[in-house]
Amino acid sequence: MGALRMILAMAVFSAHAGDLFGLHWISARHCFFALSGFFIQMLLSRPPAPGGARDFWVGRFLRLYPLYALVLAFFLAAVVGRWLADGTLIGAAGRLANSGMPSAYAVLTGVASLTMFGLNIPSSSHIPSGPLWALGAEMSFYLVAPWLLRQSTLLLWAVLVCGLSLMLTRYGNHLPIGTGISFFVVGALSWRGRAWLGRGFERLPRFAWPLVVVAMLYLASHGIGGTATGRAWTQALIAQGFADPFTVGMLVNPVIVALLMPGLLVMTRGNSIDRLVGDLAYPLYLVHGFIVEATQARFGTGPAVTMWTFGACVALAALLLAVDRHVFEPRRNGWHAVALARWQRLRLTAMAPPPVAG
Repeated sequence: MGALRMILAMAVFSAHAGDLFGLHWISARHCFFALSGFFIQMLLSRPPAPGGARDFWVGRFLRLYPLYALVLAFFLAAVVGRWLADGTLIGAAGRLANSGMPSAYAVLTGVASLTMFGLNIPSSSHIPSGPLWALGAEMSFYLVAPWLLRQSTLLLWAVLVCGLSLMLTRYGNHLPIGTGISFFVVGALSWRGRAWLGRGFERLPRFAWPLVVVAMLYLASHGIGGTATGRAWTQALIAQGFADPFTVGMLVNPVIVALLMPGLLVMTRGNSIDRLVGDLAYPLYLVHGFIVEATQARFGTGPAVTMWTFGACVALAALLLAVDRHVFEPRRNGWHAVALARWQRLRLTAMAPPPVAG
């Protein structure tokens, strides 16, 4: 599963920085949503279950926010430093200041940027880094996940259909709740269907998982048009006016990911290399927008700039991952241990027989 996360992160980088190894999978961020739905459904389904919605929310916040806060601190330091040097506001701060938007909008954008909640509501050009809008969608999903993912599969299908209808609204990606919900639900349904979707993968040798990664790279490089059938089908939809290429890819590619995930989970379970690669994907996603904007402003665009930019992003992501593992992860593990002990005490208390009268 880690290799899939990294491929999606690289595809998002390619969308913002320029062609990277031929990766141009349409709407990889929505595939990330499906992956997140898969993991959260797995988290909420496996014993021991979390002690409640509050523990789930705190756990997810502790997983995502520390690195985000660290990256945001560097961005704010750069903005303040440049402003003190010559009075110029750079990056998103400058765009927001010159946007002419009302002060309430600026406050909303500032609060969202500081907390991650609502990052998808403002324009992506006004938050610290445009790609970070997807974190706002993640947060909105986490708010409802403890309830939603414990409901029936039939209800999840109903939510999927409703979510697709929300996509037809003009500002569907800027809704406080429900942004991308269909893609998260597709991932959750993939987990629920893992017994069927992952059938046969357990019989494959463990060393076969790199072959699946190569197949995913091909899909990421060619999208749904990678085969003659895919091209004909996509072109027919577009020719009839049913959808544009972006919409077709946005709808189909997360389904492809969902179909792959149960088998990949079986093949990569316990694989430390795959986990390391996957853990690198989140810090890479966090930093690439800042670095791409800075390098393109200084050096322009081109294949060489793209490769050097990617190398810089990977190096910084590796540094952030090291900080996360040595500083933040021990504290997360300590909190999880406390939360689990509290939940177990509550469970034992609930199972204890009532005291005997007299």
